[in-house]
Amino acid sequence: MKKNHFLLLIFILSIFQTAFLDRFNLFGVKPDIMLVAVVIAGLCFELRWAFFYALIAGLLKDTFSSSPHILYTILFIFLAFFISKIRRKISIDNNFMRLVLIFIVSFLCSVVIGILFSLWARFIPIGIFLRTAFLDSIFTVSVSCLAFKFLKPEFYL
Repeated sequence: MKKNHFLLLIFILSIFQTAFLDRFNLFGVKPDIMLVAVVIAGLCFELRWAFFYALIAGLLKDTFSSSPHILYTILFIFLAFFISKIRRKISIDNNFMRLVLIFIVSFLCSVVIGILFSLWARFIPIGIFLRTAFLDSIFTVSVSCLAFKFLKPEFYL
């Protein structure tokens, strides 16, 4: 996929996540398609482009969400760096490995964001916290399955 097309895809996904997915949730959780875009950018593009796409995705998510500003920007840039480095050490050449990576990344992001929100706002009971993080990760992986099904193989490695 060309770099300009992926940038356009990030803008479209941010609008879609804000306009549609915020209203469509299951048990209070919704998939994070911006996170999926950052993972795909980390897997498919060289490090500087992955940083750029993560920066744009993080800024858009921070702008449209109620989180403290720059939280997702920092998190997405870190993830782009981490995924770009890990793809050189671990073979992520099939959809199963990509889905496992997305689950792990989504779960860790949910845990980090939940801990930060608990420190800033109010304490969340650990059972509810872990259940929400797990369901959020499962929901994100299920949306990723659809994305991998419709994307062309030359796009994602």
